Amino acid sequence: MQIIKLKKITVVLVVILILGQSLVCSAKGDDISLNFKGIELQDAFRALADIANMNLITDNSVTGRITVHLEKISFLEAVELLAKTNGLAYKVINNTVVVATPNKLKQGFGSRATYVFKLENATPTEIKEVLDSMIKDSLIKVDQRTSSLVVTAYKNQIPKIKKLIDRLDQAKKQVALQARIEEVSWNKLEELGVNWSLNNFTVKPEGEGIINIRDLGMGIKYRKFLKILENKGQASVLANPQITTVAGKEASITIGDQVPIAQTNADGETKVEFKNVGINLKITPQVVSDKQVFIQVNFKVSVVNGYDDTGKYPIISTREVKTNIRVPTGRTIAIGGLIKEKEIRSLAKVPLLGDIPILGKLFQSSRTEKKKKELIIFITPKIITNDIKHQVETNSFKYQVQKGDTLLTVSELFNISFTKIMSVNNQPGFPQLKVGDKLKIPVRKDHYYLVKAGDTLKQIAKEYHINLKRMRQINNLNSLQNKEKMKLVLPVKVKAEDRAIGIKKD
Repeated sequence: MQIIKLKKITVVLVVILILGQSLVCSAKGDDISLNFKGIELQDAFRALADIANMNLITDNSVTGRITVHLEKISFLEAVELLAKTNGLAYKVINNTVVVATPNKLKQGFGSRATYVFKLENATPTEIKEVLDSMIKDSLIKVDQRTSSLVVTAYKNQIPKIKKLIDRLDQAKKQVALQARIEEVSWNKLEELGVNWSLNNFTVKPEGEGIINIRDLGMGIKYRKFLKILENKGQASVLANPQITTVAGKEASITIGDQVPIAQTNADGETKVEFKNVGINLKITPQVVSDKQVFIQVNFKVSVVNGYDDTGKYPIISTREVKTNIRVPTGRTIAIGGLIKEKEIRSLAKVPLLGDIPILGKLFQSSRTEKKKKELIIFITPKIITNDIKHQVETNSFKYQVQKGDTLLTVSELFNISFTKIMSVNNQPGFPQLKVGDKLKIPVRKDHYYLVKAGDTLKQIAKEYHINLKRMRQINNLNSLQNKEKMKLVLPVKVKAEDRAIGIKKD
């Protein structure tokens, strides 16, 4: 059986060779005839190419078996019929026929064009990195001068590239960061049953700009809590920086000085380098959603902890905390754990007797006390947005800046987000407030109170459960005498019957 099959195959090959010789001339211009039955599609194209003395390239999409009976057609007509009836396309390049699917043929042999895409927000190098990894067979160049991308690609790829660039070239949101670095007595916190370093904890706002401690189970505002400790000498504010940055970009705050540090090399030579000593805070925010911020925090504190043997160069002690936290916009998180311990020696003695040489020790007593202090950092990230879709109708109120005011304390005073205050004052970052300056405050119209005959500040404060001192500070007045029909600003919603109507903007 095997011998018979080999004979049959040999006969068929001889027949094909004979036919091929007779069709070579017809492939050059005359008509040809095809008679294939159950032949592989690639073999059919190969036979045609051989007849025409042409090169052939097919990709893996050229598959399947066909039966063909064609008479008196040209070579190109035969190629076109075979291609189209099998969902394929072809292209003749010099002495080569390329057969593939229409899309692959366009991608590989379509016409190229060059387009310039000007970016509005993203940097060209960032977009180029993404395009290089996603778009094949294209040439992308960066023009930093015009913040543009010069793209050379097949025409059918351009719509896809444009759509991708439009999606990537989005304005990055800004994040305002309010930080407060506090040094608190560990001993006092233990007395109160507070352990700040157990976890990062979140303090929950009771209203916009008002912040309460949640996890400590204490029904007081955390700022008031710290103020109590500060007044008792148990806490002190080391820094209260404010900064604005673009999402994804690191914000760095350094408070301190440079000191000389001696470095000895292998040859025994001593070189002096200057290093930063103090507080270094690095925060990188990422906007997860309209209401969520993911922040990377690197908090480092370095202090002089003594001097070397020469007494000239200081020895630096460094404490550092690194953490990643997801925070709702406007919430405050606290990070603790940087503890330092200090020994305090005290000497008590009986006047005069305690100063007698040798015998004086009998009238003296000494005590060594270990005191621990913990550095705690409070961070409040706030997404800055210009979205006015859900804004409440407001009126611009001019507030006179007073001593000790910061943007954050003013926002808490009015119960208004500090980002809104920044927006109406056209401030890209935290402004430095000066006493006497006028600051625009976007006060809701339902927060204006119309003074009536007989009204007093004390009476209004009691009715609306507002601190009297707070109301006086907002409106910069001490009395309502002869102030009938005056419009007062309250940090809470005013009852409908008490509201001032027809307010004109300044």
